[in-house]
Amino acid sequence: MLLIPDWGICNGNCETLGENDCLIDNECRGIYISTCGGDVPCQGSDDTFSECWSVSDSPPLSESGCSSYDAGECSRHNECSAVHAPKFNGGASDFYFCRDEADTGPGSCTGDVNCRALPPECPAGTTPGIMDGCWSGFCIPLDQCESLPSCEDKGEELCVASSYCDPIYQGVNCECQGDQCECERWDYQHCEGSTLTPSS
Repeated sequence: MLLIPDWGICNGNCETLGENDCLIDNECRGIYISTCGGDVPCQGSDDTFSECWSVSDSPPLSESGCSSYDAGECSRHNECSAVHAPKFNGGASDFYFCRDEADTGPGSCTGDVNCRALPPECPAGTTPGIMDGCWSGFCIPLDQCESLPSCEDKGEELCVASSYCDPIYQGVNCECQGDQCECERWDYQHCEGSTLTPSS
């Protein structure tokens, strides 16, 4: 009997998403193109994001780990990403192997940042992801964070970049009329948490 592959839905919402949103969405999985070159599959670290595909509606048949899955089983796991050979004219061709999505994931909302790089500019309701002591380059929705970094520990640059912290300034040499003030300059004082918090 011929078995029909139970792939995810085609032309759905997932295929409209970029890498960041794709990896965060529980119903989508990232599809990558191997940059190793040649016809032999290889597990390179610089595989490039190609497309976002839907996770299969069928439940997983195995929990042995992404690296052990074939194309069909890989498609059933949100925590896995598939790496394919490149097409001549772009896009994904033959399936090469399955890997942990965490290899290219958004990171976590909290953690120490030891690198000198600047965080990405994240929209309201998100926070820069942290991975391996630096910024992951992703913006994680606050409602998917188990906890948020303390605002009080942030300097001005990180406070301004955060969508859940408010920088507090003090005006110098100000002239005020009612609630409106014009000041010679505004000096950064400290960072406070706003009312925006992750949902339970």
